[in-house]
Amino acid sequence: MIKQILKLTAMAFAMVVLSSSAASVLGDQDQDGVEDAVDRCPNTPIGVPVDQYGCPIFI
Repeated sequence: MIKQILKLTAMAFAMVVLSSSAASVLGDQDQDGVEDAVDRCPNTPIGVPVDQYGCPIFI
C-alpha cells in the first residue's frame, strides 16, 4: 500500500514538473502544453497535470 502511494506521488510530481517545464506551445491559451487546436479542455488551470488532449489527470 505504501509503495503504491509513493509510486503515485512520484508520478504526480513528475507530471507537474514536466508540464510546468515544457516549452510554450504556439496557440496554447491555457498554457498547459497542448496546442489549442487539439486541446479538449481549453480552460485547465495552470499547473494542473494534463493528458495529451489537455484535460486534467485525476489521480
